[in-house]
Amino acid sequence: MAASSHPHRRNRSARRAWLAGLGSFSIGALLVFGASPAGADGDPLGNLVKQVQDQVTSVTKQAPSSATTASTPSQDAPNPPSSDSDSAGHETPNPTRPDHGSSYVDHTELGGNDLLDVGSTNSQVQDDDSTTSDTTALAVGGQEISGAHASSGGTQHTSFDPLAPLCQNSGGQVCLSVLYARASATRSASTSRSSGSTGIANLCLGGSDTTNTDCTGPVHLGVGTASSHATRDRSSGETSAASRSSLVDLCAGPDCALQAGALESNGRADSNPAQASRHSSVLDLVAGGTTVLDLTQPQGIALGPGCSPVVLCVFVNQGETYLGDQLAGHAQQALDLTALTGVAALTAGQSETLVHNDGGQAVSPPGGNGGHGAVSAPRAHHGASNAGPLEAASSVLPNTGGFWAGLIGVALVLLGGGSMLLAWERRAAALV
Repeated sequence: MAASSHPHRRNRSARRAWLAGLGSFSIGALLVFGASPAGADGDPLGNLVKQVQDQVTSVTKQAPSSATTASTPSQDAPNPPSSDSDSAGHETPNPTRPDHGSSYVDHTELGGNDLLDVGSTNSQVQDDDSTTSDTTALAVGGQEISGAHASSGGTQHTSFDPLAPLCQNSGGQVCLSVLYARASATRSASTSRSSGSTGIANLCLGGSDTTNTDCTGPVHLGVGTASSHATRDRSSGETSAASRSSLVDLCAGPDCALQAGALESNGRADSNPAQASRHSSVLDLVAGGTTVLDLTQPQGIALGPGCSPVVLCVFVNQGETYLGDQLAGHAQQALDLTALTGVAALTAGQSETLVHNDGGQAVSPPGGNGGHGAVSAPRAHHGASNAGPLEAASSVLPNTGGFWAGLIGVALVLLGGGSMLLAWERRAAALV
């Protein structure tokens, strides 16, 4: 008789599986109910479950409505905007001062907590003509992994590009940047300028630019890249800004015979005369000069009345253009997804600008770097004006591990439950 079929051994195996399952279940329960972020009440899993229950209950009880979420008035971006591509149920957050160009590739939240931020840039020109630049290649749980920050009143040029020697030593033939970030913020007697670029990866083959900032070769591939800049002429007060983000950007062959992109967004604005433009694409493919695929039209899918409260809402190519008296700006999103309000949210391919003409009034620069440091991704999603595309590091809660412990605890609870069920089945089989 095979060892695995002996009833006593099967009983011992069942008991071991039962004990292992009970241990996993107990540890998981302790993690779930004992893990809570600093300063938070209750446990994260319980809060998450309660949010789901509340949203499902409110959706099932509320009568359907086609009303669109109202735009929050802003003293900076004209409201209503001069051009609006938002679908019913979606409201693109209005940009607010200071003048800036900003973008990010991806911002994901889970249970109201920052989960993942990819490719964030923010280039600002303050009202006193000082400048700041903040870039973040990657942030997890609200904590920056790779980034660069600059200020006209402090360190004016910073960069993080550990593979830069590869590009220099090959004469630009092989250039590869991974988790790179560059930031520049300057102010002279005539011009205030801020710029930043970042990304997960940037590859250029066959080029000649040893700085890897402008690919001149026949093959270029960018993954999770973003850039922005803002410039003010101090004599006239005219300000311009531009921003761009892309999840995937491919150019291959002579004259980019093959072009492909995914979740791309870009826009620019100028204050004198007031003008702005914007564009986004979920997917695009161009081969031999012929457009094969170009998904650029705004569309929305809303499961739930007016997407407030939310069951599942998916919007693509949403955006607004703002024009006023010597003021211009834009906000564009390639993808905005929300699953149950406050539970899960993802925005990808975002770009934003806002500029005004200050009449050329120069102000003496402040000392220090103005308190600008690490940044996180935008706050609001639907129907709320964000206080700027990126937040200062002081507004980011420390990652205490409570939220992740809760998730690990859930996994252990499920593992423990499965182990105990397996043990019960083996015990029943042994008694037959």
